[in-house]
Amino acid sequence: MKNVASGEQITTPGELHPALVGALISPGMLARWRHAMATIFSWALKGVLEIGVLPGKVVDSGHYKIYRTDAAVNLQPWEETFLDNLFTYKGQRKKSTTLEEIGNDNLQRYKFFKKLIKDELERLSYLDENKNKFKKRLLAGGFVGLFLFFLGIFFVMVFLPLENWTMVFIPFAGFHLSFAIIVIGFLFSPLSEKGLGEARKWKSFSRYIKEMSPKAGEQLAIEELERILPYATTFGLAVKWLDIFKKDSRIEAPFWYKTKASSSQEIIGSLINMTRYMDIIGGGPYATGTGRVRSERR
Repeated sequence: MKNVASGEQITTPGELHPALVGALISPGMLARWRHAMATIFSWALKGVLEIGVLPGKVVDSGHYKIYRTDAAVNLQPWEETFLDNLFTYKGQRKKSTTLEEIGNDNLQRYKFFKKLIKDELERLSYLDENKNKFKKRLLAGGFVGLFLFFLGIFFVMVFLPLENWTMVFIPFAGFHLSFAIIVIGFLFSPLSEKGLGEARKWKSFSRYIKEMSPKAGEQLAIEELERILPYATTFGLAVKWLDIFKKDSRIEAPFWYKTKASSSQEIIGSLINMTRYMDIIGGGPYATGTGRVRSERR
């Protein structure tokens, strides 16, 4: 994106990869699909990918194509692995793919991505091994309790006479206890002291992005739109972030985004639609089941 006008720059808390940031501050420290979306945007910024809007009367997920370039860029090992996975469809390695193809195999792809992120957080010592084991024990205990609840209900219904059915409240008490343990286990943070410190910085940064107004966005250097986009995406704020720049006359299409849109509103609207299709793939708030998103032409 060309620097049409100068402006302020946003200082990020560090250089941690957006996907790792997202997992670090998410409940349960689990990677979400939006963190994979953030990874795609970060690759585009590095010149690893190009994203194009294919011609067609109806824009759907099949009309957004992602091309892998030949740019020599140093990526982290987990990124290289996920990049290869992203461009493998039905066992075939490809130079390009569409959002539709990514979505067709998304369940396995997401599991693969989630494990890569977890392993990388462990490698960086952001996860505490003992805390992680305790978290697993909590969850295991909760699920065992749920199993015993259903077993108890079966026993009451089959073996007890009707006049003793008040005993059904005993298993239900166990159900609530087990459910509470599962919730606590899910929310329990397995982060190390190093991880907690890093998470606090990035949570503060996510609040800063969330509370930014369009008026404040007018003071920013135009390059900030795409530089911060991967982080806004990992925070679940991609649409809000793009919307800040919708009326900014300085906007030009990013070098990695191939579209015929020319005005700032058309460019931002097209990018917003793309992020929503990516969100549909991951079952996010725009996943209506239709596979289509209304056009952003306001």
